[in-house]
Amino acid sequence: MVKWHDVCENVKLALKNDGFDLVAPFRLSQYNALFDTHDAKNSSIKITDAPEDCLCVVIGNTKRLWPIFEEYYKANIGKEDLMPREEKNPLDFYVKKKIDSICIADFVTARYQTDSSLAIQKMAKISGMAILHEATHMSVNRKYGPWISLRAVVIFHYVKGPETPLPAHEVPTLTSEMERESKEAFEEAAEYYRKNSEGSGSLDKSKSAELWIKVRDCLTSDAQKEFRYDERQMKYHYDIDRNLEYLVPLQMEEEPAS
Repeated sequence: MVKWHDVCENVKLALKNDGFDLVAPFRLSQYNALFDTHDAKNSSIKITDAPEDCLCVVIGNTKRLWPIFEEYYKANIGKEDLMPREEKNPLDFYVKKKIDSICIADFVTARYQTDSSLAIQKMAKISGMAILHEATHMSVNRKYGPWISLRAVVIFHYVKGPETPLPAHEVPTLTSEMERESKEAFEEAAEYYRKNSEGSGSLDKSKSAELWIKVRDCLTSDAQKEFRYDERQMKYHYDIDRNLEYLVPLQMEEEPAS
């Protein structure tokens, strides 16, 4: 019988060179149990098309993914199956392509954070990958702080997940100052977004991003500052600038028509 920990190790190895350095398992029933079965709105959040005892693996990344993605984009832009030029979100395309590559049969399926019905932060919490900081709705990792991105969950229908929950994830205790400042920063960012994204459409993406980045900074300890996203990754993440032309190699002169 295939063991869940062996599958997890294989997932880590398969995706390591693609920049996905966060991998954590849980049993599907642990996720579904979080939602009231009598609440109709939970019907789309629960995962009901896989066995309750099956293995689920949350996949995420740190800043390590960005330079790997840049190199992939540079090498493959314009190649239709690898990175089509018309792709509006190349990073999401890359994420899906790489994670889909480990779904080698119809009983190994992936669901992505772009699916609004997927409560992936809750998955990260029950898997031990990160806590969910209630005041700011941020996922915070023990080592990397808030500088992580949750990408997908891969569901192995015929592999049993861990029978008992894995040890709870813990992060260094946030100081009272960090708690206060992050809560205030979140309220400021949420209020700005609410006021400027409804109706008038006058949302300044750069200003909004600055406020949300401040929330993350307030949750970042001195030891975690080295894991902060770099400028280009930050601009892409917050949809300030997704122009990747700086990665496009100089085009060779077109050959004359014969």
